[in-house]
Amino acid sequence: MAMKVLSEFDKSVCKSLSASKVRSNMKGQLHTYRFCGNVWTFIVENATVSVAVMNGAPKEIKAKLLKVVACDGKLSDNAN
Repeated sequence: MAMKVLSEFDKSVCKSLSASKVRSNMKGQLHTYRFCGNVWTFIVENATVSVAVMNGAPKEIKAKLLKVVACDGKLSDNAN
């Protein structure tokens, strides 16, 4: 049941992001990265994330440490 919920959540987020008119940019120093089980994990130090809506001024978010976790969405589609 939990995997079904996660799968539906992933599909909903992907659908929403593909229709989004928001742009983002991230800067910082890469502290650690790893690839395990088709999942990338990045730890970024002194990170600055800039987020802007179309035709809008960007807003910056700063963090001492930022963890980014990314996986291939195509892999989850094959599991169904």
